[in-house]
Amino acid sequence: MKVSRFVFAFVLLLAPALVFAHGGHKHVIGAVVSMNATSIVVKTTSGNVSVPLSSATKYYHGSTTKHAATASDVANDMRVVVHLGGDGKAVEVHIP
Repeated sequence: MKVSRFVFAFVLLLAPALVFAHGGHKHVIGAVVSMNATSIVVKTTSGNVSVPLSSATKYYHGSTTKHAATASDVANDMRVVVHLGGDGKAVEVHIP
């Protein structure tokens, strides 16, 4: 009985951290259709999405920020995850 209470309390305390882990920011996940200096167009399951880029947009290989990439590393048909800022612009672009 004590173990189940402990597990329940642990899950209850951990749940908010998991829910807010990304700070409520949205992501665009799909394949690159095109990219230029000001925007990236991503083909998602719901259609093409154009995401504005800024001079502060960072590029990374993989899902972490350990391996830096550049905008020139992004190619058409490449899978990407674009992390959006509060203003709707790309903050990070993650490529394979």
